[in-house]
Amino acid sequence: MRFLRIAGLLTLISVICLCGTNTVQAGGGPENTVLVVNVDSMASLSIANEYIALRNIPARNVIYLDGITDKQLWDLKNFKAKILGPILDTITKRKLRHVDYIVYSAGFPTTINIKSDQTNFLTTNNVPKENAKIFRPSASINSLTYFARHVMAEEPSYLDLKSNLYMRNRAAMILARPFGGEVAQQYQAAVADFQSEKFQACYDQMELMAEANPQQVALHYWMARAQARLGDINQASLHLLEAIKTGWTYREYTSQDSAFVEHLGNSAFKRVLERIPDYPFDYQPTIGFRGGYVWGPNGMRNTQTEQGQRYLLSTVLAVTRNRGTTEAEAIQNLRQTVAADYSQPEGTFYFTSTKDVRTRTRVMHFPMIMERLQEMGHKAEVVEKKLPSNKDDIIGMAIGSAGYSLKSSKCKIVPGAIVENLTSFGGAMQEGAKQTPLSHPIKFGAAGSSGTVTEPYAILDKFPHPMIYVHYARGASLAEAFDQSVSGPYMLLIVGDALCQPWAEPVAFELSGAPESDDQVSGSLQLNIESEQLDEIARVGIFLDGTLKNASKADTPIVVDTTTLPDGFHELRVVAVKTGLLETQSSQIINFWVNNQQRQSDLSSNKPEYKVSEQIELTFDAAGAQEVAIYHNSRRVAEAASDSGKLTLAAEKLGRGEVQLKAAARINGQWIFSRPVDLKISY
Repeated sequence: MRFLRIAGLLTLISVICLCGTNTVQAGGGPENTVLVVNVDSMASLSIANEYIALRNIPARNVIYLDGITDKQLWDLKNFKAKILGPILDTITKRKLRHVDYIVYSAGFPTTINIKSDQTNFLTTNNVPKENAKIFRPSASINSLTYFARHVMAEEPSYLDLKSNLYMRNRAAMILARPFGGEVAQQYQAAVADFQSEKFQACYDQMELMAEANPQQVALHYWMARAQARLGDINQASLHLLEAIKTGWTYREYTSQDSAFVEHLGNSAFKRVLERIPDYPFDYQPTIGFRGGYVWGPNGMRNTQTEQGQRYLLSTVLAVTRNRGTTEAEAIQNLRQTVAADYSQPEGTFYFTSTKDVRTRTRVMHFPMIMERLQEMGHKAEVVEKKLPSNKDDIIGMAIGSAGYSLKSSKCKIVPGAIVENLTSFGGAMQEGAKQTPLSHPIKFGAAGSSGTVTEPYAILDKFPHPMIYVHYARGASLAEAFDQSVSGPYMLLIVGDALCQPWAEPVAFELSGAPESDDQVSGSLQLNIESEQLDEIARVGIFLDGTLKNASKADTPIVVDTTTLPDGFHELRVVAVKTGLLETQSSQIINFWVNNQQRQSDLSSNKPEYKVSEQIELTFDAAGAQEVAIYHNSRRVAEAASDSGKLTLAAEKLGRGEVQLKAAARINGQWIFSRPVDLKISY
């Protein structure tokens, strides 16, 4: 074992101090994902083990719950008290303020009875009796998690068919209604000033609102228009650059805007115009999701929490009871799905069209969606029957049928594909339920699918808009693609790997100065990011032992003062967030061993593999420890009141698959972690 002492670095002008308070919002990766596991379910434990290994989910991000039913249906009171409430409390306690995704393993109820919230909603909104049937008293577990803040605050507005402000609507909405309340009145007054050619008055009002909501793209675009009308094309260009940063993606629309027409010959303005992405002015741009972002009434970001809504993306990895997949099928599917990341799969997006109302509900959108996909270089095809036949290149498929069989169609789904079906009971997983369940395409290789948990009626707002395939093909994650496409999602069960990103293009980078995995480190450790795409990195997030510590620029050295850390094993993650609206992230993980005070904790097993029916035999040694605890991710699974000895642990307590155990020894008030012990629990 080599011993490194890295010092003399604190004279650097730019140093990242790991005890700082700055934060970075960086989503779309394992560092921003909480995985929830039902400890009473072997399938839940085993599928979680696989997902943790495949996705490198930090141990701190795994939440284990007990006392959870694995039946189809549970009531809202129990869901809040035993699932959602404990999850949110744990996120707060562990300081996981950067979390964007809450992903459930198998073994959870997927339909929640929300009768009390439904009654409240119908009464509060004076819903006519003939319309009440639209708002059924059943919600999916992932949708209630998406609307966690509403659910816990007993605000049943999540039942509304337009409740999801992250949904990408028509592009015209960007400029129409970015605010609510008094600010909305101020905004409309400023627009009226512009229309009355009071350009300075318009600008002054927009600028005032932008001080409180600098992320709102509509304000920057209007300020650019006003300055252009006032003749100051330089100021107009600066505001247009801010509009681009905050989500303006419509080059052709901008070039045809009457406010800018007379300036099209200006060379500086032309350069700014060329920087605008050339999206058609039909739908709002595909945007990366962050749990801390406030989505305004126009679907774009605001800063003030009272001027929008915040959500948490959520999916279920698998349903293994009744009409779901088996545990083995779920695990094999996750392996294929994770391998599909960044693979840029080639194939065809299929859209089925029949006389069935299930396809007629969406068919009018198919031509435009296909055009967008074809512009991106993808093949897209309408099939005028339930399913295509003998196709082996399905990279996405929108179905509309009460019953169908992929086996009979002799089709093959390319790993990473979303395949979903607009029908009434695709999310009803109990035995005896009618119609083809959402698990069917997953059995055949789809990365994700969805279905409503109760009768939704043929209302498109409750199902994925076909734009889901455009968002996905642009590089959004699976969960982002779904939630950008459903206006009123409270009934929709989404099953699949939330993080799957087949068409994303992350930044590649390396870390110079990184210690080897067996290196001991004392003093200070310096790392530098090296990348041919350095100018494409918007920011860097620094995570220590699963906790977000700070943010930096890509060209700033990362310095870790190990004297502030306990001795023992530590994990450092450096996450690069790519420039652009999707904020695609990539990461490097550095494991290192701190030895400043010559304290250590060791853990070993007498063999690397156990049957699930066996007892695991562990040996621990931590001189001077007052107590020792054994951890499986974030869960304490064994303990001893001595500094050395042996422990036994039932393998079934951990679930099947690849697992890691660590010993934590309390020495003089500090917890010293051992290196992980890798074990395999076989069937």
